[in-house]
Amino acid sequence: MRIRWIVSGVLALMTAGGGAMAWAIMQGGPSAPPDGPWPTDGWVWVAMCGEDDPQPRCSGRGPATGPEERSVIATLSGLPGISGVEPSGASAIVKAAMRDRERFPQVKAALEGKPGVAGVTGVPKGFWQGKSDVGVLLCTAHGCDGRGAATEPEKDAIYEWLRAQPEVAEVYFADRAHAVRTAEHDVRGGLLNGKPDPDPAESFHVKLLRPDRSAAIERIRLAVKNLPGVHWAGYGQP
Repeated sequence: MRIRWIVSGVLALMTAGGGAMAWAIMQGGPSAPPDGPWPTDGWVWVAMCGEDDPQPRCSGRGPATGPEERSVIATLSGLPGISGVEPSGASAIVKAAMRDRERFPQVKAALEGKPGVAGVTGVPKGFWQGKSDVGVLLCTAHGCDGRGAATEPEKDAIYEWLRAQPEVAEVYFADRAHAVRTAEHDVRGGLLNGKPDPDPAESFHVKLLRPDRSAAIERIRLAVKNLPGVHWAGYGQP
């Protein structure tokens, strides 16, 4: 199957002037990831101290108080580019949307020393959010309980299964190069503690035909996650 994809892609490249990825223009194979956009926004998660919290900032002091959380919310709400601030509730995490992830260091500095704060994390908006309905992460060399990376025949079988589903409009494949680029983009501005995934996975991403697709997403997710070579399947991410 992969040979057919490669041959089709080479022929298309010869006639179309080339491209970043042969699979994007071949017949019978998955599409290349869209060129963009690459998200520049994300979220701020402020973890508040809990009971017997092991974080050094919380040692021996007990859970964050109501006034301490309200002070965090007020500070967040007053920062440029921050919106949608949510109280912690049962999660003990105050969350907010962040328009520009490059400003995260300033946001973190404004919050990290406040009483009751255990830590501040920047969470990126994923590349595939809004571009795919189902994401399928493949096994890497170190994932899937040590069984090794997904093989080429396993990738072929996963793609063929996805493509055969009647609800599917398009199947994308993000190869290792795209996975590395995504992992590096996700930590810009110090998000995710500035540490990219050292072993990012290749992945398939599925776009469905109809807007009302919750049942189809769940059916595909539950079925594909059990195929050999699949590490994880979920809603559009990563």
